[in-house]
Formats: sequence, C-alpha cells, structure tokens
Amino acid sequence: SDTKSEFSNYGAKKVHLFAPGEEILSCAFLFSDYTNYSYERKSGTSMAAPHVAGVAALIKSIRPDLSAAKIKNLILNNVDKVSALSGKCTTGGRLNAYKAVMAAKVVDVPSNAYYYDAVLWAYADGITAGTDATHFSPGSTITRAEVVTFLWKAMGKPTPKNRVSPFSDVKPNSTGSKPYYYNAVIWAAENGITTGYGDGTFKPNKTCNRAQIIMFIWRAKGSPRKFDTPFSDVTSGMYYYDPVRWGIKVGLFTYWETIRQTENQWPAIKTWADNKNYGVLPKFLEFTANAPCTRALTVTLLYRAFAC
Repeated sequence: SDTKSEFSNYGAKKVHLFAPGEEILSCAFLFSDYTNYSYERKSGTSMAAPHVAGVAALIKSIRPDLSAAKIKNLILNNVDKVSALSGKCTTGGRLNAYKAVMAAKVVDVPSNAYYYDAVLWAYADGITAGTDATHFSPGSTITRAEVVTFLWKAMGKPTPKNRVSPFSDVKPNSTGSKPYYYNAVIWAAENGITTGYGDGTFKPNKTCNRAQIIMFIWRAKGSPRKFDTPFSDVTSGMYYYDPVRWGIKVGLFTYWETIRQTENQWPAIKTWADNKNYGVLPKFLEFTANAPCTRALTVTLLYRAFAC
C-alpha cells in the first residue's frame, strides 16, 4: 500500500521519494559461509534503494547523454503524488518507474536545451503526452486550442461553471462528441483569459503567436501591471504591452531566449555591446509579437509561471 512503513525514515527536506521496500522478494544466503542462497521476502532500505537505482540504470541505458543530476531530476519529476506521503519527503510521492523511463524516451529534447526541465515537468504533470511516443516536437508551432488546454491543465483542470461554449466554432459535433479543448476554452472564456475574436469565434486551430500566449498567462495570473520592457518593438498602446512587461519582470522569458529560438545573433549582440550604445535598442532585441509560438516556448513559459 502507499503508506510509509513503520521502520522507514522520512523527512520533508532530506528524503526525496519513497519506493517499495517491504516484503520484497530478495536473494538470501542460507549459511554463514555464503555458499548457498535462496529467495526470501525482506524489508528495509536495502530493498527500496535498488528499485530507484534500477530505474536510474534503465534511464541511463536509454539516454547515455544524461548526467546524474538530470537522471535524478527525471526520476523525482515523475513520482506518483500520494497524499499519505505529503510532507514526508521533498516530492511527496512514490517512485514510478514507467513514467520516468517513458519520459526519458523522448528523443528530440536534448538535456542541454533551455526547455528540457519544462518538458519533463509538462510530461510529469500530464500537461502533454508529446506528439507521439518518442517525440515532443519542440520546434513545431502550437494552436490556440493547444495553448489554452496546456494552460488549463497547468492550473489543475478546473471545472468550468458553464456547460455551453460562448464561441460558435467550439461546439460538440453532430454526434454530440466534444473536442478535447472544449472545457479548457469554456473555462478560459468565463475567467476572462480569452475573449475570442470579434466575429464570435475562438479560432481553435489558428496558430498561437507570442503576444497571445503571454496575454493568456498574464490574465490567468490576475493581470498585474507596471513593469518595464527591454524590447524595442513593445510600446505603450499595444494590447500585449503590460503582459510582456510582466513576463520580463517575473522571469518568464528574456530577450536572449527570443534570439536563441530564431537564429544565432551573437555577432550582432557583441557588436552592439562593444559599441556601448545601450541607449538605443537594436532590432535583434525585438519581442516579435506576431511570430508563431513553438511548443518549446509554450511549456517553458507555463513551467516558469506555475511550477517555479
């Protein structure tokens, strides 16, 4: 059962997770000369630790590029949360070998990517299952329906108060089946996170741009105001002006990451810095509000807004 054994050590700050360690079928020597052995059911840390070590070994066999620290985070980020273990370890959960190993199988998320930790979090919290069993597709663009669904899941999948969508293009089909984003969009609309378009549509399949996603997250956070922006193309009067300034202030993103997602602009940055012309922001420090938002940027912003 998912309860702490009577003999088990625990601690909200020192113990990372729990693993099976009671009545585990184990090798046991029968004589003091260690010449004969059999199997017995035993309990203790010596039974629990091999479960964790075995999962770490499996992950290393799949992703030899991962450091020990990355493997540790992969295991800790994919535990099963158990109420009986809350406050008894840092993760409040029990080892889940399947989730940790399956997350490691995502082959298109390198361990040195800026979005690596965010993707692990998104998988662990059920925000995304990827585009197939082994791919997250970080560079692919993301639709408005997907973004709002990710945001809804990051907020704990709250049940909307209304059952009817206010948008003409978010409706059940002829058989009564609802699209996967139905509840997410209704929830977002009734909480003022999205107002849709002037023609009464939400346009769920339209690609979400940078301005729209930061607007969604900003509204979900209560629409805070009064921050500065370093972007040369974000000025007062733009509908995303306050959201972008807030995003910079709280560390959701930086203009360096905006640069890194498009092309290598380091030579231009170095020239600008060498000339010390800090009073004039160059074109490469633009926010590019209308640029399509990628899946990598989406989970990174959500991770920093709701998990960090």
